Amino acid sequence: QVRDLAERCVGQVEPQGFFGSTMLGFVQNAIQLAGYTYIIASLHPIMIAFILAVIGINTFIGKRLNKIGYEFQPILSRLSRRYSYICNNMTSFTVAKEVRINGASTWLRKKYRDETSEFIRETKHQQNITLPWQIVTMIVELLQTVVIYGYCAYLAIGGEITVGSFTVFLGAVTAFAGSFSGFIGRFPGLSLLSKYVDDYRKFERL
Repeated sequence: QVRDLAERCVGQVEPQGFFGSTMLGFVQNAIQLAGYTYIIASLHPIMIAFILAVIGINTFIGKRLNKIGYEFQPILSRLSRRYSYICNNMTSFTVAKEVRINGASTWLRKKYRDETSEFIRETKHQQNITLPWQIVTMIVELLQTVVIYGYCAYLAIGGEITVGSFTVFLGAVTAFAGSFSGFIGRFPGLSLLSKYVDDYRKFERL
């Protein structure tokens, strides 16, 4: 249980990654959003509401996927650790004598097949649960792209914006969606990280 807990949480809690990626990412996304919001609002503010709605849906889906991933993490960590242990014993020269003397090669091969089958089965089970959410995300992102490009083309064809404004508008809307999605998407990541921190504290107390 101690080794399973270590496998699950130790690699997930890295101060360097937190400050270097998460915190700096927040600042970077906030600065980008300020500029893109001004450009979009000056052209047509209704697109901001549409993009925020799409991002809200994707954020909800992201939280669900994080929750599913965290729930499966103990299972996959245990299987991964056992699989690695068996592979090491099958290929390491340090235990080769013991394997030959005790005739353990047949047993190791059987354990290898069993652990591999169980790992594949659990991975497929996780993928079957996450696949519908991932499909919804793809559909929403496709809808967002179609609406943004279609609306920009509509304004340009109707003469409401120039070709130059069309280019600026399209680039700003696309960049705004990416920046805001990255900004909001960091919150579920922080929530997930806090769970791993709790696991790490539990591991330290053992």
